[in-house]
Amino acid sequence: MPPSSVERFNAAAEDICLIPAFNANACDQSSTTKELQSWVKTVADLGRNCSVLQAQIDEGMDPNFANGFCQVLDESIPTVFLHSTAAPVVQPLPSKSRFRHHHFRFRRHRLFRDCVKVARHADLSLFDSEQSMRQYTGFTRNAKLFPAPVISTADVLDEASLRKRLSGDSLISSLRLVSSIPLERQNGLGHAIAIIRQARSNGANVTLDIYGDGLQKSELQYQIAKLGLTNSVRLNAPLQNLAEDRYANNQQVVARLNDYDAMLITPLGSDPKTETTAKVFNAIWQGYAAGLPIIGFDQPSIRQQLVRNKTGILLPCGDITAAAMRIAELDLQRGQLHDISLNARRAAIDQSMETWYSRRAEWTCEAIPRPHTASKSPCPTARLVSA
Repeated sequence: MPPSSVERFNAAAEDICLIPAFNANACDQSSTTKELQSWVKTVADLGRNCSVLQAQIDEGMDPNFANGFCQVLDESIPTVFLHSTAAPVVQPLPSKSRFRHHHFRFRRHRLFRDCVKVARHADLSLFDSEQSMRQYTGFTRNAKLFPAPVISTADVLDEASLRKRLSGDSLISSLRLVSSIPLERQNGLGHAIAIIRQARSNGANVTLDIYGDGLQKSELQYQIAKLGLTNSVRLNAPLQNLAEDRYANNQQVVARLNDYDAMLITPLGSDPKTETTAKVFNAIWQGYAAGLPIIGFDQPSIRQQLVRNKTGILLPCGDITAAAMRIAELDLQRGQLHDISLNARRAAIDQSMETWYSRRAEWTCEAIPRPHTASKSPCPTARLVSA
């Protein structure tokens, strides 16, 4: 959907009212039977008068709550199923207890079973990852990928400011790279520092600013000092992290990132589940909002992101020498960054909260049968119960 079409769907014109029926920590295991019974009754009572029931189930949720959705499902009430993997999966405590191990597996099975029931019943099913979509696609008739958006169009750098940055005198300034991810071994920051050192040895005028914190901080500080890079690679305090406070201070973060030319992302490993964590992808979207292209290791998920949006340059994964040569080449040919920087900004708008939630509302109206009315409003009053 092009950015201009965001205005096509107007919640006020549609006369939609969202009724939150319950809000609890997805991993809260302290819910009593009385609380669950009260919650089920509340949803059932609201459901009698609602137009759509939105059932959101997160990984790690108490299976009793998921089972509660199954109890209030009614063929006469249109249902939208939302499955989220954003919440952490509750892992069993370290123990040799066979009972605890089987109890955890039993809870996971119950949760999956009830998700299948809701998916089969739902008129529309939304999944925030391709993995979960594949897991349930055989049980639902109308599945859509709905990744949790983290950027608002209001956070995106205006095009005039981006073009001004791109038209700057790049011949006398260094190629300014930035990384804003946790200082953890799987994120490959040690490789990023080694790449910068090799690129500078090849004559590249390149610098790297790393914003973050983590267990690898002392190790990275030692590596920077040992390689004599204290003037070209700097460790800084973390920027406001979207994973911690998804929507706060994004404009300040984008303003800071506007001081750079590209974002360097170097996750290690070949397992798609571990190679790019949610925090890494959040950093990528922050970079897109600032019009920063991504220079990243050629991993499946990184490749998919860059190829789909034409927003970056892939480096041979783990190959320090080849990656350094590519960055040195980029330093001499800064024009390569122009189009992919503009593409990054467009990707931020196209994947913004406004675009995605407009898309979700349209999907809902398409999936839910509605009677024709003489009203000019394209949709009759819709009371959505979100449990």
